[in-house]
Amino acid sequence: MTLRLPRTAEQVTIKLKGAFNSLDVIVSEGTAVRYNGPGFPLGWVNKGPAEDGLEDGEPGYRVILEGAFSFVDIDDGPAPEGGWSEPLPPAEDPDGARTSASF
Repeated sequence: MTLRLPRTAEQVTIKLKGAFNSLDVIVSEGTAVRYNGPGFPLGWVNKGPAEDGLEDGEPGYRVILEGAFSFVDIDDGPAPEGGWSEPLPPAEDPDGARTSASF
């Protein structure tokens, strides 16, 4: 699976669960992205521009691998056809819950 993600105004968590998966995360240049999870031998990771950790409330993407024998490739890359969209606005959640996705 490939995700092309624009800048975001809030912290977004992406969790990859299971085994024998492949995830490519491509963000616009300068977008904060962090990785948490196992490396070899349980996972193969190319963190690219990603760093470890993300401060609470800091806008950006947190990619978490919760599985084994999966490949995660994080990179900043060219804009998709039509360009990057505007930064994603904060979620309209009255409880202030953070946005997240699990695959």
